[in-house]
Amino acid sequence: MKILLMTDLEGISGVNTIEKVSDEGTPGHRFALERLMLDVNAAVDGAFRGGATDVYVKDGHGGGNNFIKEMLDPRAIQIPDSVGWQKLIRNGEIDAYMEVGAHAMAGTINGFLDHTQSSKNWHNYIVNGRKSGEIAQGAIFAGAFDVPFVMVSGDEAACVEAKALLGDIECAVVKYGIGRNNARLVDLDEALETCR
Repeated sequence: MKILLMTDLEGISGVNTIEKVSDEGTPGHRFALERLMLDVNAAVDGAFRGGATDVYVKDGHGGGNNFIKEMLDPRAIQIPDSVGWQKLIRNGEIDAYMEVGAHAMAGTINGFLDHTQSSKNWHNYIVNGRKSGEIAQGAIFAGAFDVPFVMVSGDEAACVEAKALLGDIECAVVKYGIGRNNARLVDLDEALETCR
């Protein structure tokens, strides 16, 4: 079984302020990137424990360049930009899809750093009359090629959104939004266990 794991940064464990996502080059941002790698590795480990033969990972935040390559689980296969994650799905090479570090769609009450693609340029993203977000975008693309969406990790609002859209999907809540720009964190070790 081949798994595709897409990442984002806003829904990563330990990330509870906008500065940790946006202030590149700071100790807080470095901490967020390290937590990204720990969450990804926990999900990679969980996928292998669940029977995966291959786990492909895609850095999906801000055009990529967020992975600390030396921290990535050596069993994971990082998808180069030249290949593209969509091509793997289109070609029937992926059996299941996961998202680690997800966030809620724009306008979600107590969704930590809620947005859809761009906080500055987008407010509503409507698909078949239903307000949607980035979780829906991944689900729509994967679903168009009969690839099941099997797991989401992120803040509580992202997990509620995933369940409302996809039903009984596995979710790992790693924090709880307090307004838009702050979050109450789950214990960091516990968060990693829920991502497995």
